[in-house]
Amino acid sequence: MRYVIIGVGVAGISAAEAIRSVEKEDEIIMISNDPGGYYSRPGLAYYLSGEINEKGLFPGYQRDWIEKNVHLISGKVIAINPNRDHLVLQDGRNIPYDRLLLATGSYAKPLEIPGSDLLSVIKLDDYEDSKRIIKLSKRTRVAVVIGGGITALELVEGLMARNVKIHFLIRGERYWNHVLDEAESRLIEKRLEPALDRQPGDTLDLQIAQPPARHFPQLLPGPLQPVPGGDCKGAKPGHAGKVGRTT
Repeated sequence: MRYVIIGVGVAGISAAEAIRSVEKEDEIIMISNDPGGYYSRPGLAYYLSGEINEKGLFPGYQRDWIEKNVHLISGKVIAINPNRDHLVLQDGRNIPYDRLLLATGSYAKPLEIPGSDLLSVIKLDDYEDSKRIIKLSKRTRVAVVIGGGITALELVEGLMARNVKIHFLIRGERYWNHVLDEAESRLIEKRLEPALDRQPGDTLDLQIAQPPARHFPQLLPGPLQPVPGGDCKGAKPGHAGKVGRTT
């Protein structure tokens, strides 16, 4: 039996471990086009905030397990043929399978607005993104994070740890409104309030609005509901250090 898993994140590795615990001899193939290979994606937030170093993203025990139990292929899957039980890689290779698991995870949806292609407008999906954010933060004083979920909040924390002033824009009536109820959302927003006074000059400016928006003029329709904590003076177009995962 040949098991093929697309993705080498936590879900993919957990699946491979579960398969190997039952099927000692069957072949397990994992495919990924991430140049970083296997690393702790949840750890990217701690890497960004400086709580762990680069080495901490690559747990040695996990890498050793993969080398002993899995055939790891570097490549991008461009087609899956379920009728013939095989998939096609970008370099032309065909990989047959008996069982196939998609464990690719999710990716940030790009903003479809003018200026979204600027070099300083970035996301946090992978290891390369985190290195780029750290590089930009060394010469960035003000950043805008857009998003109302966990990744956006991790970006806020990481950039604040690097002394970057943050304007945190939540698209919706409240924080993570499609997952949390109102009481839970307000609890998190209240926990953010101490950060507003953490440093002189305001380190975090939290603003909540409800946009429909696909175009920039509609993205943050007024009036906004700001939590006191500063203004956007000094923030110039194209100089935003971070735009986070949108929800």
